[in-house]
Amino acid sequence: VGEKKTIEDLVLKNPLEVHETVAECMIFANQWVAKKIEETFPTHSLLRRHPPPRKDGFAELRECARSKGFEIDTSSNKALAKSLDGAIDSNDPHFNKLLRMLATLAMSNAVYFSTGAASEADFYHYGLALERYTHFTSPIRRYADLVVHRLLLAAVNPDRFSPSDLSSNAALQDLCTHINERNKASQHAQRASVEMFQALYFQDVEDDEKCVAEGVVFRLRENGVVIFIPRYGIKGPVYLKNKDDLVIQPSGDGTDAVVYGPGSLLQRDHEIEVITSIGGHKFRLFDHYMVRIRLQSSSAHAPSF
Repeated sequence: VGEKKTIEDLVLKNPLEVHETVAECMIFANQWVAKKIEETFPTHSLLRRHPPPRKDGFAELRECARSKGFEIDTSSNKALAKSLDGAIDSNDPHFNKLLRMLATLAMSNAVYFSTGAASEADFYHYGLALERYTHFTSPIRRYADLVVHRLLLAAVNPDRFSPSDLSSNAALQDLCTHINERNKASQHAQRASVEMFQALYFQDVEDDEKCVAEGVVFRLRENGVVIFIPRYGIKGPVYLKNKDDLVIQPSGDGTDAVVYGPGSLLQRDHEIEVITSIGGHKFRLFDHYMVRIRLQSSSAHAPSF
């Protein structure tokens, strides 16, 4: 942000190695606390579980990896992590990151719950591969952590607390449901905030070169492709066919400009081909293109890419 409060650039957040070390320590602390409170209060402890994804949830991930000659084993969370670690394309530094994005999109959301409201088989945290997990380390920003702190205090000081000092299973599960709903709303607000500032940046940008960047095809659609732009960390659609069933093709004026004209689209496993009277062009998964970023205005919704 500049002196006049204008957005001068979009810069991706690059975590430091020390951040990963702190995160590991926090996970260990959360795991230990989860075991302690569940051991002491087996029917009314606040834990966090992460259900495994649907069996067909990783189908797109596996197909995308195969387009580059990699096989992703999704039989378990550990097998998935090992496969992703090995799916490295030395010629494309963005390939592994995009695979991990697809893996994340296939995941279900982790939720808080009361231990008396679920069977032990459902306590498992798929993403972290842990039997018991909770949130304990951030009480200044999460209410769930405050509840867990109270449970831990009661667990390590049994003489100072009576059962009536703690929430019942039913009351705790109602609280968990409310926290889960607020957490989901918070995530939506965070994404909307990021998208709003990204839109404001491209709405006010005066340097046309900043609107042109390298993009990577990482999803195929019936009417086009979805492009990820590493420079700004954004993704958006490129429509190869418009609402009038016209397809994209060179303008023929000697520039890189394109227009829509008669033609068709042919989609295969890992590519989509534009076919016109002057020839065709194939857009393959993980192909790189220079793209122009443009905001799409709407009278009903906020600007989008």
